[in-house]
Amino acid sequence: MDRYIINRLLIAFLLMGQILSATARSATTFRYGGKHCDLPAIGLRFNTFRDMSTTPVPPPQPTNRIWQKRGVDQKMFGYDPIELWRNDQMVGKWKNNFITVFVAKIELPIPTGIPTISPNYDDVLESSYNNWKQNITSKSIQIDKPQWLHYYTGEKLTDKPILVNGCRNLTEQYDTLSPNQTSVLFTIQSKRDPMRQFMFFYKTVLPIDSKGMKSILSSVKSIYIYPPKARKVAHVTGSSRYIVKNRSAKYLASKARVESSIQNMKGWRMLETPNYIIASNMRSSTTVKKFQEQLEKSRMAYQTFFPLKHELDEVSVVKIFEDRSEYLSYVGEDMKWTGGLWMPSRKELMISPLVTKSKSRNKVGMLETATHEGFHQYIHYAVRQAKVSTWFNEGMATFFEGIKFSGSKSFKIGITSRVNELKKMIKNKYDNIPRLIHMSQQEYYEPNSVANNYSLGWGLMFYLWKGAYVMKRYKYTEVPTRYYDELVRTQSPKKANKFAWAKINMAKFQEDFREFWNSKKYINKAIKFDIQRELSKHRR
Repeated sequence: MDRYIINRLLIAFLLMGQILSATARSATTFRYGGKHCDLPAIGLRFNTFRDMSTTPVPPPQPTNRIWQKRGVDQKMFGYDPIELWRNDQMVGKWKNNFITVFVAKIELPIPTGIPTISPNYDDVLESSYNNWKQNITSKSIQIDKPQWLHYYTGEKLTDKPILVNGCRNLTEQYDTLSPNQTSVLFTIQSKRDPMRQFMFFYKTVLPIDSKGMKSILSSVKSIYIYPPKARKVAHVTGSSRYIVKNRSAKYLASKARVESSIQNMKGWRMLETPNYIIASNMRSSTTVKKFQEQLEKSRMAYQTFFPLKHELDEVSVVKIFEDRSEYLSYVGEDMKWTGGLWMPSRKELMISPLVTKSKSRNKVGMLETATHEGFHQYIHYAVRQAKVSTWFNEGMATFFEGIKFSGSKSFKIGITSRVNELKKMIKNKYDNIPRLIHMSQQEYYEPNSVANNYSLGWGLMFYLWKGAYVMKRYKYTEVPTRYYDELVRTQSPKKANKFAWAKINMAKFQEDFREFWNSKKYINKAIKFDIQRELSKHRR
């Protein structure tokens, strides 16, 4: 989650201002005359509306069910076949404060007949969907367009389409039965190649009036279909020490998915490292390379504390945005308060610029966010995608916020600004450790106490890893490792929590925790304590 609670509040106020401003104006504020959009890899060109931005296409999200065959130590993730199909057909999404334009290829029929993982659910494996797609595309396909549009958009349509005159290609308009008249659909079929068809779906914030419809039709009439051109995704050349030549099949598949998501996005580039695929539209290549170094160094630090128990076959994908509005469009309305986010369902770590005018502060904040969110991503794969207790997950992520690197393999971890809030909590006896370690994720992120929980979680991990060593409370230093080992073994956060704290007298622990944070002598010793050296010494 986002490192800066204050920054979240600033973001919330800014967004509230935008919403009030938007609702105070008419829907006709979306005006034709935006940027010329050319997609060579698709063979499509059209004009958008003013102030529109676009973002990469998000990957399809699995259902909330995880499947596992008996006797096989490998998890399977099920997908809704309609979601896979929608993602497959999606060309892109363009958006401003008043209107969103969805563009999709009309190539595949609605998926049917794909084997499900279980007879009781509709979930399918991605590989099963791909087999269906490979077989279906080799046949001559007849697509029921009204049904296709309904399944793709979820909109109910009027009975008959209207032929739109004055277009370069065969264009039909489908009005929707939405009560507020906030959406309209068009299908565009190439005159030269009738097999090439596209959907343009215009969805507005407020009802579409006559001026708004005129702007939409101007956009539709600008659409031009031409033969696709092979187009490679631009790459940023990073440090040579991070180059890996031989890649696994899973890595290549992830790379292809990332490339596909950004191939139509102007300004987006990729950078590959041994452990990450980074996609970004940041203007500064130097800054993108900084993220390469930060992520790889952070990964080395994570593994120092929690060595991998198995070989990772998943690829860590990171997307870094130049513009705050693009990030918000990508992560969705529910996550608009974040400045960075690891989403297991998408298998992506996303980083937003901060709300600040200082370029240097923005870069530093984004790099710290990468280290924080990067731990969530690492531990998710390290424990084989088991659920992780929030005190451990957020406590360790905030602990790594204090990391400082020297060279490529050395680091120190120090005090962060969270110490001020922590000391206030200890003074007022709000530092209830037993309660913290049993909090659910919902309780941990409760708005009125989330700032305190983050500070207490940070203070707990700093004490376990550094404070307990200088106080010679060696049983305490075993807690995080015991939790990690047991979670990998049992896949149960409840069992891991119980095992981690089994040897600890919690009343005595709370007393020692407060003694440490009330002692300048202990704190100064802990700051100087070299935890990397200590861990390396025991693991040689």
